[in-house]
Amino acid sequence: MGCCVAAGARRDSVESMEALPPMSKLSVQIGAVTDIGGHNKKENQDVYFIQQGWMGDSGRHLWGVIDGHGSEGRKASVYCKSRLPMMLDTLYAPTNKTHVVEKAIASAFNSVHNMLCNRSVSHVNAAHSGATCTIGILDQRNLTVGFVGDSQALLITQANPNSEHKQAWFSRCHQFTEADETARVIEAGGAVERSRSAGGQGPLRVYFPGEPHPGLMVSRSLGDGDAHRLGVSASPDFFHKTISAQDRYLVVCSDGVWDVMTPERVIEICVKCGEDVQACAAAIVRESRHSWDRLPRCDNITALVVAMRDPPAESAGGPGGVVEVSNPMESSGGAKYFTPNTSPKKPQYSSRDW
Repeated sequence: MGCCVAAGARRDSVESMEALPPMSKLSVQIGAVTDIGGHNKKENQDVYFIQQGWMGDSGRHLWGVIDGHGSEGRKASVYCKSRLPMMLDTLYAPTNKTHVVEKAIASAFNSVHNMLCNRSVSHVNAAHSGATCTIGILDQRNLTVGFVGDSQALLITQANPNSEHKQAWFSRCHQFTEADETARVIEAGGAVERSRSAGGQGPLRVYFPGEPHPGLMVSRSLGDGDAHRLGVSASPDFFHKTISAQDRYLVVCSDGVWDVMTPERVIEICVKCGEDVQACAAAIVRESRHSWDRLPRCDNITALVVAMRDPPAESAGGPGGVVEVSNPMESSGGAKYFTPNTSPKKPQYSSRDW
């Protein structure tokens, strides 16, 4: 199948997000914290980036959480952090057409993946090392999230100032608990089995038939050259929404958070911290670290919090925008939709378990 699966196999059923007037800008605050996760960890392979006022526009913002894995996972994540924003600077053009935004992000992911797998270019041995990645672009009120792997994103909404904050969307994990992910890898010649190193008792991983490697647990990633020969992909899934007055937070965390904390608890922390996004990210990381400290293993931890608010004159808000989740590799056509408070399956294990 080659090094990666090409995105853009189908066009979104929803062609565009809402076109909004220039004065309809949001107040946006972004904060992030990362932690090595435990004393027995040699390095923190998580990284993040934040670019507010991206491309010289005060209403445009770019952010990302990248979680490395493998013996050169730190090098892989740092390389992706340095290259992805640069690629998006070149490929992204302001538009409310969702398929155009998707094409730019998918091209950036696949280009960085190919560069990472070229050791003479990246100076990283990415045969068995790589990174998961979740990025967000907020252009005025048009939000797009693109993701590969298991660093999940959570959208939190509040119907009115007196109501509870609730989960509106929670991204799925690209793991082999997902039937479509497993089918793609098997079709490409991979074998999906429980961790062989754990006596067949661990999480599902991909292997060459009859071989003990590569043993990757995520079904999409950047890097991981050997696993990509078996159908693992660098093509992202997408989520789109036109941000309304009811949308409060987008929280993006590495699996070092989601393996020990529920979306409901993350919502509670966000509500408690209000618009202090740095305090919110720090509280999520601190509580996750406390949970890991009571376990025999640990993981790197990163939380990135985006708080979105209408200017006071617009606080009354309006109807919610279009919500769309799409997987460009599906051949059947049509977008996927998530209804409020519907969660994908919890990831089976951390990518560095077993």
